[in-house]
Amino acid sequence: MDELINAIAAVIASKFGYDIVVDEMGEGFKRPSFFIYRISDLDMPMNRYTYNNNTIIQIVYFSPIDDYGNIKSRADQASTIETLKYKFMSDLAIEYDGKWAKIKQINSDYTGDKDIFLQLVLDTTIGTRQDPTVPTMKEINLKGGVN
Repeated sequence: MDELINAIAAVIASKFGYDIVVDEMGEGFKRPSFFIYRISDLDMPMNRYTYNNNTIIQIVYFSPIDDYGNIKSRADQASTIETLKYKFMSDLAIEYDGKWAKIKQINSDYTGDKDIFLQLVLDTTIGTRQDPTVPTMKEINLKGGVN
């Protein structure tokens, strides 16, 4: 999933010149910045070798604050999140590590600290393994059976 979070960070970096944190958010971080993290994964088997993964990723936008610790501009917050929302909605999917994650749902709201966040619900289908008893194309000799 790190590849997926890095792909989301690349999309954000293409739109904004702010710092993007994808690991742990420590004390004393710079504003404006983004923090991206995975909230949850739900794996649902589709068949013996394939499963569907629904992942929720949250992107928090830490907008600039004034000397009193208040958000400088709610309009800046709304504009930034709407720009991100439009970018993700217009793409409908995120490419990562040679695979695609389809965007199923996008939500936005405010945190308890008055910062704003965007949640992406992503759908990926992943093949888990091959059946070792089934020969691959490299093992099949078309003139004489299986090698």
